[in-house]
Amino acid sequence: MSKKNDSTFGGWSGCLCVFLFIAGAVILLLDYVIARDALQQWRTSNYLETAGTIRHSKIRIVSGGEGSSIHIEIHYDYTINDERYTSEVYRFLQRFVGERKARQIIAEFPVGKVVPVYYDSAQPQRAVLCKGLDLQDSTFLFFLIPFNGILLIGGYGLFNSKCRRLFRNEERWLRDFPIQNDELTLRLKISLFPTVPAAIIGTFPACFVAMFIPLLGLPDTLVFSLCYGGLVLGGLYGFWLAMRWNRSGVYDLVVDKFHGELILPRQPDKTPGPVVPFDAIEDIEYSTVAAKSNDDRDEHVLTLHYRNGNSTESAIVVSKHNWIDFLHFTEGNTEEELTALKHWILRETSRQTDV
Repeated sequence: MSKKNDSTFGGWSGCLCVFLFIAGAVILLLDYVIARDALQQWRTSNYLETAGTIRHSKIRIVSGGEGSSIHIEIHYDYTINDERYTSEVYRFLQRFVGERKARQIIAEFPVGKVVPVYYDSAQPQRAVLCKGLDLQDSTFLFFLIPFNGILLIGGYGLFNSKCRRLFRNEERWLRDFPIQNDELTLRLKISLFPTVPAAIIGTFPACFVAMFIPLLGLPDTLVFSLCYGGLVLGGLYGFWLAMRWNRSGVYDLVVDKFHGELILPRQPDKTPGPVVPFDAIEDIEYSTVAAKSNDDRDEHVLTLHYRNGNSTESAIVVSKHNWIDFLHFTEGNTEEELTALKHWILRETSRQTDV
């Protein structure tokens, strides 16, 4: 029996904790740098204007081990209250510049040209040539949203998994399966669709599309409305879709004691699960299919064998495809958990009393 799903530090939970810690540190550092520069650039909207002269203007290409990066160098002088200042800041939020864009900027600010300079009245040495936020700044936001989304999903999954293990009501949970019980019907939510991750994932398409909207040459106001409106609508759609799937019950395992029937969840081939009378149940078999590579997990399956007329048929009760889900961060001894589920089904359908 494979122990790949055992609850150890080397299991999914431990690996995800390490991954989230490292990735989270990098992502949060990027968030801090971008947010700091964006805040500085936003504050330039209130800067005062004066005249300045370009003293140095050129493109500098820095070669590195993985290619080359393009930097613009613009030095300019300006005078405030008869005191001369020099600055090299084009704008605070200017991280990635393509060669074409860099040449356009340099052409706009040739050496000797008198240009408007925007400075901080409280700190005249702080100045820029381009004030306020514009469309290019939103690119950084949409670039970072998917990474922050993945970080939030990972944190949500780990937090949710730990909390439901520590604080769940045992009468309403069977291992990792929440139970709804109205005395006549028992319903196991075998596959849950977390609404928070679904809402976050719903924003990802808007981030991708937003990268191409500036190419259409639309006004900044319209672009901002389209991009951020898409984020809101995408999040709402993901949330609604998760709620819809959760309420649909297609992945629920239902023990209907009033009618004496066991209703199985949707099968791996997407067909509806069969409805099996209690007295037609013959056996529930646990099986494991070894992973084909070291990167895969073993396939753990519970199969129900039941009589249908004069023949014996089988159907999947539960398997990896719909319950060991990445977003659930399921861990523990899979064989033990599925064996407990098997005994529970047999007991609740009165096919087994000594468990």
